[in-house]
Amino acid sequence: MRYLTNDRPDSMHAEWVVSNVCNYTCSYCDPNLYGGSSGWPDLERSLEFWSYIHNEVNSNSKMLTLSGGEPTMWRHLSSFFNRLDPSYKKAIVTNGSRTLRWWQKFMDNTAIDQITLSCHLEFCDVEHIKKVIEIAGPRCRVTALVMLEENYVEKGREFAESFANSNLYCKVVIKPITRRHQGRDNSSQSYTEETREWMRTFDYNKNSPIMKTRPRTTAVNILIDGVEYPVFHMFDMIANNQHKFGGWRCHAGTHRLVVWHDGNVYGAQCTTAKKNKLGNIENGRLDSKIEPLICDTEFCACVPDIRIPKERIDV
Repeated sequence: MRYLTNDRPDSMHAEWVVSNVCNYTCSYCDPNLYGGSSGWPDLERSLEFWSYIHNEVNSNSKMLTLSGGEPTMWRHLSSFFNRLDPSYKKAIVTNGSRTLRWWQKFMDNTAIDQITLSCHLEFCDVEHIKKVIEIAGPRCRVTALVMLEENYVEKGREFAESFANSNLYCKVVIKPITRRHQGRDNSSQSYTEETREWMRTFDYNKNSPIMKTRPRTTAVNILIDGVEYPVFHMFDMIANNQHKFGGWRCHAGTHRLVVWHDGNVYGAQCTTAKKNKLGNIENGRLDSKIEPLICDTEFCACVPDIRIPKERIDV
């Protein structure tokens, strides 16, 4: 492997960890992501910053994903999405725990393109998540991300099969958990070979009719040395510890942007990017010029970071 890019190389995938306020305390999650220390951002200052990113950094199609913490707890969430520049596709990663009444109101009043429901098996209720998908699935792209913690493998199987058997409008993805929450490396937790095979082969994807009218403008799949692979191949790479790009040149920043819950802005989620702060959202702009990074992180742990265009420079 010498070169990796994606199927929309001019687009940007930005992630904003909007807050570390969360109603879950998952055992595999960094406590920094649910400690509640950050509070919530200012709406007008936030809109100013993302307008700057559109005008000065990347005016092409962009996917902006709000995560946390739990982003649905931000009272300005709908207003923020509704006032963004149209070049942004809007997405959230949520545990889906808000009431069905809340979800109905949110979907009725919010411009949103994609919802990822992280199914944290320690806490979530499969029947509740299915009802959330029934509300959201006909209106936008929904992914049910089954977080396969090694002690809950059978429960994860039950969740995935229940989604598929219910004929819901969603894609079900089985996500391996890494050990970074334990202060260790980003290698995946322990799974049997039979479980790994199930993770690789499980497939359920049913889009609502409305998705046929919405052209895809941001990256989904990856290209490795010119060969295209579907998005789930990246989870397979993580599960098999094939997500190592140390020493590679990575084009974070223009193609990927991460805003942490303290407002600091980086070119990606990894430790290499976190050593190269670009600014703070409170300033409404970036303070540093975006330059390619030479990766010194052992593992590229999340799909959006893996998908950043990058190439080996030692060959």
